[in-house]
Amino acid sequence: MKKLALGLLMAGIAVAGCSSDKKTTKLIDAPVSDVDAPDVVAACNVLTQTGCNAGEKCTWFEDDMSSPPIGHIGCAPVGTVAIGGACTTGAPGATGYDNCVGGSVCVGATCEAICDNAGGAPMCGTGFGCVNISGLFGAAGAMTPPAAGVCETACNPINDNDYDGSGAAQTRTGSACGSDPLMGCYGNISSSGNRTHFICAYPALSGPTHTAGTATILHRQMIPAGQLYLNTCHPGYTLGFAANATGSTESDCYAFCKPGNSFGSLGTATGVTVPATQLPNGQTGAACKLASGGRGGSFGIVPTGVTTPAWTTTDPGAIGNGEHCMYSWYFETNDAGDVLLSDTSNDVGICWDHSQYNGNFDQNAATANQQLPPCSRLELSNPDPNTFTADFLGCVDTTTAKATTAANGKLHMPNWEKAKRLRPNLVIPAFDPRFAGALSLEKPLH
Repeated sequence: MKKLALGLLMAGIAVAGCSSDKKTTKLIDAPVSDVDAPDVVAACNVLTQTGCNAGEKCTWFEDDMSSPPIGHIGCAPVGTVAIGGACTTGAPGATGYDNCVGGSVCVGATCEAICDNAGGAPMCGTGFGCVNISGLFGAAGAMTPPAAGVCETACNPINDNDYDGSGAAQTRTGSACGSDPLMGCYGNISSSGNRTHFICAYPALSGPTHTAGTATILHRQMIPAGQLYLNTCHPGYTLGFAANATGSTESDCYAFCKPGNSFGSLGTATGVTVPATQLPNGQTGAACKLASGGRGGSFGIVPTGVTTPAWTTTDPGAIGNGEHCMYSWYFETNDAGDVLLSDTSNDVGICWDHSQYNGNFDQNAATANQQLPPCSRLELSNPDPNTFTADFLGCVDTTTAKATTAANGKLHMPNWEKAKRLRPNLVIPAFDPRFAGALSLEKPLH
């Protein structure tokens, strides 16, 4: 079973040293006598496939039978199995490498292309995402990312998840993850390195037979200690925020949702039209709280579409605060305000109960923290750095938020400084040092 790595991706990749000698290196699909003894080399790089002799590849050796296995990067003879083909791996230790061609590695008994998990070359092709696998190209649970990832088939969490696993309620409409309702579509919403992508995997807690009902952590339900894997949650749910409420240390699962625009009218610039239909809870059929079935867990109330009066110190709970569907781009924006725009930035969101979080929006130490307001109570935009607005709370899509294109060609959010004041309390695991190196996708390597 695989575990999706979800630590913060780093640009610098440390490459382990590797060596090969006559006694330890041989093809696993040929007799020892048929293998030429490679010369000893000092180091190799799995991304560039350099540092090895002709006829060799830089790959991963399994050193023992632990789960995930301990291993190291080293040079081995190039295999003959192409990417996508069925592969095998030799016995742990000197023969613990696979029979895949160079530039690929055996994962789940299939040769998968190696990719740069920091967003460089080699990159995955269309329809694939670069994913870190626990215990592959690095120590499992390490505080630094592994030297490389592998390319896995991409999916969409709105279309390719069956939220209750029954095959009935909230039945998936996509086919990327096959027909098994227990197979989920999991991913890392990222602001650096590779763009956000989602891949198919069974829940980490479902057991080797993936039995129905054994992976039942749903919305706002606590993740067990030591189980902070990206696919720990039931299909349709994800590790979303560092804490389930302001002042809490509990880490929960959160439902994916399909977001829709929501903002209020007072103070909004002339010419901006307030949405005729407020969608703070998300779009029908994939909202944070369905009318019947499909999504379990402790959802808050559905926010009302109240637009006046403007939110000030009035108790938001009295005017319909509750579960909001945040746009993904909010978490794909770096500290400089540049958005690492992905195919799902304006199509996939995470359910977030505003009534559970407080913030000091005017940066005045003498002012008490206030409950986060409903999106429909916030004006769309305002240049005042002490006015928190819908465009910087993930309440609207990037077009409505009037994102611009920067000189570097990236989508840019102006006046992003005020958004950063609140977001640290609501970080997803990729930004939280408590999760560094602890999150991965569980999957058998062979």
